[in-house]
Amino acid sequence: MEFTFFKRNKILEISNYRKLLISIIFIFCTGYFFSKIFFGVDFSDSFFHLNQALHFFEAENSYTFFLSSLIIKAYLEIFGKGVLGVRFFNALLLFSSILIPIFLIKGRNLKWKYLLASGVILILYTPLNANILGYDTLSVFFISIVFFFSAKFLERGKIAYLVALSVITCLSVFIRLPNLILIPIIFVFLISGNSIRKKQVRNSIIFLFITTSFLILGYLILYYNFNFSVFASINKIHNPSSLIANYTKALPDLFLACGFITTIWFGLHYSWNFQNRLMKFSSIVFLLIFSGIIISKYFLHTRYSSGYSYFLFGFSFILVWISLSQKKLKKNPNLFRILMLAFCLLWVIPFGSGTGFLKISFLIVLLPYLLTKISLITPLFTFLIVIIPFSLVENIGNFYEDESIFKLEKTTEVKELAHIRTNPIRAKLIDQVIDEVVALRKEEVKVNFYGNKSQLFTYLFPDSAFTYNFFQEPTGIKQHMNRVSLGMPNAIFYIGNYPRDFDSSKNFKLEQILLSHGYEKVEKDSFFYYMK
Repeated sequence: MEFTFFKRNKILEISNYRKLLISIIFIFCTGYFFSKIFFGVDFSDSFFHLNQALHFFEAENSYTFFLSSLIIKAYLEIFGKGVLGVRFFNALLLFSSILIPIFLIKGRNLKWKYLLASGVILILYTPLNANILGYDTLSVFFISIVFFFSAKFLERGKIAYLVALSVITCLSVFIRLPNLILIPIIFVFLISGNSIRKKQVRNSIIFLFITTSFLILGYLILYYNFNFSVFASINKIHNPSSLIANYTKALPDLFLACGFITTIWFGLHYSWNFQNRLMKFSSIVFLLIFSGIIISKYFLHTRYSSGYSYFLFGFSFILVWISLSQKKLKKNPNLFRILMLAFCLLWVIPFGSGTGFLKISFLIVLLPYLLTKISLITPLFTFLIVIIPFSLVENIGNFYEDESIFKLEKTTEVKELAHIRTNPIRAKLIDQVIDEVVALRKEEVKVNFYGNKSQLFTYLFPDSAFTYNFFQEPTGIKQHMNRVSLGMPNAIFYIGNYPRDFDSSKNFKLEQILLSHGYEKVEKDSFFYYMK
């Protein structure tokens, strides 16, 4: 099926004036994207990855993302522990992921179009950037490089590109073990075509041999004396049954997003084809208003921006579907393979994730390349009238595990958190806890932190951690009591949740355990701890 809006559009022809306009738009979008690093403080995920990197061999399941930890550790040792710098590096990796495929584009006009599309994607990606430097960001970066070398090898056919593709794919697996799914995806990509030839089979076998060899060699070097029985521990969180349950739970929302966007897209397409101007205008306005109502009800400000993520996947899905319908693909089978590869890569990051399909839109960084290969005109620009305001509202009202930007009024006195704004209650808690820890240490009291939200404080005080695991449930404190220093005063801070969300009933079991070991509860203005 061929759509009428694939005709050439003068809007997309690049004059000097439009080059200046595109430059201004791109610079603005870049500034907007990077500005997010100054807002919001979470206590868990951000610092979990940093703690895992700093204490690699003490961390549980670190083998599943060891290269990610090594890269983060190298950054922290070179540039220091300042969180703002860490966030800038994280944003820079995502920014680079969007721009890497521009080197596949031929022709100056197409590169300017790519720059414009990149600016739009920067706006759309900003709500997804949770300021967490971890294996997800690094996966996005490395998979963008995988896509680059895949397309480059298809274009040139040089063995050097195949070797580079194999090595980068292997490194992507070291970044995050579930990225292993890349190997069969790239294998199928290399061997597919109108007909399977000996050369394609040879290239696929070379790819499979190099990646497999590097993977085995890498794990043997790192874990020569490693007890591989610990691999069984991954089933505690990411066992197949729980993963399937999470995917199944998210499927209705995913289908809802795809169905909604498909309906709006084709509605806009047919509206623009109306000859009657009044009918055209009224139908477009109706669709925009209808879209706004549905978005605000089902997709806006959902937990961890899941609705927004599904919405962007739906947008990606419709773009790939329409682009694959172009007649010119019949004359260019390689372009068809690249577009299919881009669509398949969208599923890599949610693969093996305990959050279901929450991260399915992380690889929309590949969309600018897609947009330069198809000439979408008025429906695309009209659709962006809906998407961009949605993105802006989602970003302003939703900072990862913090509040809206209007409530992020305070900075803390902590050097590592300099220039980062959070809500007043959270800033007060951080400053008061740190002041108390400093005072206790002056009195030679041994301080330990425990709880699901204690990662921030163990990052600031590395010797205070009982464990670097992500989940630190109240009853789990039992197994760490033997690590308490004997013969000296000891204080245990339990940070199980954020100040506003704290439920004292969940603390009952932990309190009973500590009281039975001779601890006394010390209550302060915005926090408490146990002293012995």
